Amino acid sequence: MKVEFENSQKLNGSEIKELDLVDLDKLKGRDIIELETAFRQLYKGYVPVPAIDMRFQALVAARAAKINPKDLEELDADAFMQVCATVRDFLVK
Repeated sequence: MKVEFENSQKLNGSEIKELDLVDLDKLKGRDIIELETAFRQLYKGYVPVPAIDMRFQALVAARAAKINPKDLEELDADAFMQVCATVRDFLVK
């Protein structure tokens, strides 16, 4: 699953026009459980539905794209929101 950006983005020092969430459809339940457990440990505040939290969506996107979640935070806001929306739609099918 590819997320195409309107404007080029910098990711790890490279210019990209899209982010391939190639493994999004290949994630297992154990991946989601592991990410949610890590998410809840990092963000101790109450989050009733992690699937709709952008921080959780970024963790899932990073796992699917095989990149560091912190790198996603460097995308322009519009590009970041596109990535999060793609993951959100995947999670709440």
